[in-house]
Amino acid sequence: MRSSHRMTNEEQITTLQRVTALRQRTEVGVAGSSAVALTEATFATSGGVHAARYGGVERASQRQFHCLLLCSPSGVSVFYYEVIGATEQETEARVRPIFNSVALGAGQGGEAGAFC
Repeated sequence: MRSSHRMTNEEQITTLQRVTALRQRTEVGVAGSSAVALTEATFATSGGVHAARYGGVERASQRQFHCLLLCSPSGVSVFYYEVIGATEQETEARVRPIFNSVALGAGQGGEAGAFC
């Protein structure tokens, strides 16, 4: 069911911070706190859309991941990239163009490229 509620700027910021923290806790919880090293989440705003991005590495499995979260007045969108066996440089070279290509639909605020 679609909601007609549109979040205020403050609600967007709070929601994005909460969802980001939840996703990071889950990421660490699934693999175990010592198994995953997370980057600090970075936050930005552009065109009325708030964004967060973080990454992580699980060395034992050679798993690397990046997460981009976008929050507009109508909701949160999560974009996740994961790879096993690539170097950190290869992973960054792959994820950056993918995340930079993310565009929100009409009326949602714009593209995510400014956040990556």
